[in-house]
Amino acid sequence: MGALDVVGLLADFDAKLVRERELLEASARNIQILQGHEDEPLRWYADLKFFILQIDLDITTLVAALLRHPNSRLTMEKYLALVIFETESDIGKIANGFQKSLRNPEVVTATSFDGDIVTAALEKFKDALKPMRDDSAFMARLGLVRNTMAGHVWDGRGTRVNSSAMWALSRPAHDASPEAVLLDEFVQHAITVRSALGRLSADLEDSFTLREH
Repeated sequence: MGALDVVGLLADFDAKLVRERELLEASARNIQILQGHEDEPLRWYADLKFFILQIDLDITTLVAALLRHPNSRLTMEKYLALVIFETESDIGKIANGFQKSLRNPEVVTATSFDGDIVTAALEKFKDALKPMRDDSAFMARLGLVRNTMAGHVWDGRGTRVNSSAMWALSRPAHDASPEAVLLDEFVQHAITVRSALGRLSADLEDSFTLREH
């Protein structure tokens, strides 16, 4: 394997960050425009798209920061774990709301979504995340990092700062290299999540058409 082209990788990430921020801002404007709109499926779709774009930007930002400053692993990887956890925790709730609105015969909508494409897209997303979700040891670590390190430094349930202290000791300085960063399990799973979300977003776009009046 050749040497890692960190400069080229960072240039690619920087270009992605500009585009992803623009897409997120456009999605946020859609959310604002659709507030109070009677088209429930379209609102759920907009929510789901915004969620995907926000997670995409968060992961890109954190991984780029890690590559640029590998010694930031102690902090940045905690927040990557938080982003992965929130994706795992929340995207199903939004997707379920979207699918429920599509099945509601009383919904007034000017849009048309192919429910079969939506279902297939969500199943494909679940399949992409299945290896991570089936890794019980990783999922336990993910929850621990989110609940006792990324969310709180002091754990009022009796462990004090022990979890954060153990996290600090698990990120030794000799691992602070771009190659080590990319091999870290939180980074690898975050990249998998980002890729799966990108495919989900593209598939959902294929499910959507605007009805003609």
